[in-house]
Amino acid sequence: MKKILLSVSLTLIAATSFGQWQWNLDFEDTTYLSRVFIDTTSNPNNIWQVGTPTKSIFNSAYSPTHVIITDSLNPYPINDTSSFIIQHIRPGNQGGNESLLLDFYFKLNTDTLTDYGTIEVSVDNGSTWINLLTQDTNYGFYWLSQKPILSGTTNGWQHFSEELNSLTYTVGYSDILLYKFTFVSDSIQTNKDGWMLDDFNFH
Repeated sequence: MKKILLSVSLTLIAATSFGQWQWNLDFEDTTYLSRVFIDTTSNPNNIWQVGTPTKSIFNSAYSPTHVIITDSLNPYPINDTSSFIIQHIRPGNQGGNESLLLDFYFKLNTDTLTDYGTIEVSVDNGSTWINLLTQDTNYGFYWLSQKPILSGTTNGWQHFSEELNSLTYTVGYSDILLYKFTFVSDSIQTNKDGWMLDDFNFH
């Protein structure tokens, strides 16, 4: 039943989305609603929110005021696994075979290694997922930024930029890519801020 609900939700997102070769997502208006799905099906208490960060360390966006964050006000809870999905519809042929690209900025404030984030991509509407950090070598993905460790505390905003060149010829024009971002916490409460992301750029 949960899979059916998720499939229906993503289909509705697809119906209201539009394609372009490059698009930016900064959460400053409601257009993100047609592209971002916060998974409250498998986790009714999902902690991901879009808003203005008002925490002790996470107190401002990358630009201008809104981010997607593991709760905009409270520390992240224990024993939690929360995900959100961003949908990218690959547009029609724009006169070339430009590589697929995921690019954004992020901040972390977590317990090192015990609380962490993961990022995955699916080209089959969520049936299977490719981990962008642990399977990057297998798929020949190319890092345009330094490969991050999505745990611990960052020194300010960090840049994530990964080219998914091997999927360029796998994913057809007008096909859907799903990017899934998951935050996982353990059983120890340390009252830290979690993970926030901003200013996405998709090719």
